[in-house]
Amino acid sequence: MTNDDAVMSMIAHGYGLAAYGSPQLIFSNVLWGYLVRAIPTINGVLGYSLATMAVLLVFGWAMLYFLLRLGAGYLLCLLAVALLIAQPTLTPQFTVNAGLLTVAAVIGWQVHARFGGMGNLVIACLLAFFAYLIRHEEFLLVLGVALPLLPWRALRERRQMQIAFLLLSGAIALAAAFDRWTYSGPEWQHFKELNSARIPYTDYGAGELLKQHPEITANHGYSQNDINLIVSYFFDDPQIASPKPLNAMLTELGPLPAQEGSIQSGFEAIKALFDPMLLPLVLSALLLFVLTPRWSLALAWLLCFAALFAMGILGRPGIVRVYIPLMSLLLVTPIMLGLANHSARRWLVTLTLFVACAGNAYVLIPHAFLTKQRMQAVQNDIRGLPSGPIISWGGKRDFIRVRLPGISQ
Repeated sequence: MTNDDAVMSMIAHGYGLAAYGSPQLIFSNVLWGYLVRAIPTINGVLGYSLATMAVLLVFGWAMLYFLLRLGAGYLLCLLAVALLIAQPTLTPQFTVNAGLLTVAAVIGWQVHARFGGMGNLVIACLLAFFAYLIRHEEFLLVLGVALPLLPWRALRERRQMQIAFLLLSGAIALAAAFDRWTYSGPEWQHFKELNSARIPYTDYGAGELLKQHPEITANHGYSQNDINLIVSYFFDDPQIASPKPLNAMLTELGPLPAQEGSIQSGFEAIKALFDPMLLPLVLSALLLFVLTPRWSLALAWLLCFAALFAMGILGRPGIVRVYIPLMSLLLVTPIMLGLANHSARRWLVTLTLFVACAGNAYVLIPHAFLTKQRMQAVQNDIRGLPSGPIISWGGKRDFIRVRLPGISQ
């Protein structure tokens, strides 16, 4: 879905932009890096790719198992899993994978709370732990929205769950400490400073805001083109990619949520729920919510809206990969709460999921063909590239390509 996974695969296995393999994947916990590097290459498929697809396989299996334990029935469960897993399989992305594992963990905890079984509890906690390793921000986001849906009574009353949650929290804390220690060396100092400074520019729209205040950039010796370079991830000029002036300009600009248009951006984040790629999930989740008017589910929806609105205010509206696990959680929650156990409603739930799967196919099949065409075009282009080194940078429609030697632009 994005180039993040391609880059992390290069880092893990030492090809492309990486001179040698390393478990320090930056966006994922270093323990996940060690794990994907330990997976052997099978028929030319690298460990990172195998781990990515294995996560989706485990998620699909876990959801099918947990929903069947909740009494949803085979047809309904298969439709639900097919709806949830189709797009992440077509366009894998590590943030989506982390969120989906968290969703499965929440359902697993509910299964244990209702039916017991140490296996259910262990599986759910392992799913949550690996979700944290893959992308801790998405894990925490989905878990935060799922707070009203967690089995709090069972957690208060059962020593087994208390011990499991304590062990899970301890494992996450140790993984976080180890990851932090891994990047604590002096060789990472400049990277951490620059990475912290560039995130508001590349991810949260600070560059566009600063271009509306040329007096701020001029005070620090930056032109609009300099800002464009930072926004486009060009960090090779140390005078431009300097953490101190970048942070100083942000300080002078003020907090991003206080900027003009931030509230509108928050509403844009809510409107992004109706992106065509999300519509089958969103509409079916809304319909099942209407059929299951529970306070816990309503609160989860409110928390979801609040989280998306806050992301929009901060300058990150409409990030579809963040939305998919949240909508997946809100879709399966009515089934978890027992909606499908009522015979009078089961057929309506099944019909809803069938129509949603058909709508999903209508959206994804053309996307799959387009993706295949693009891949073939890129492969054809690669065959015509010169054998010498190529440096390419840029963002959106603007780019500069330099071929060495005999520099050509």
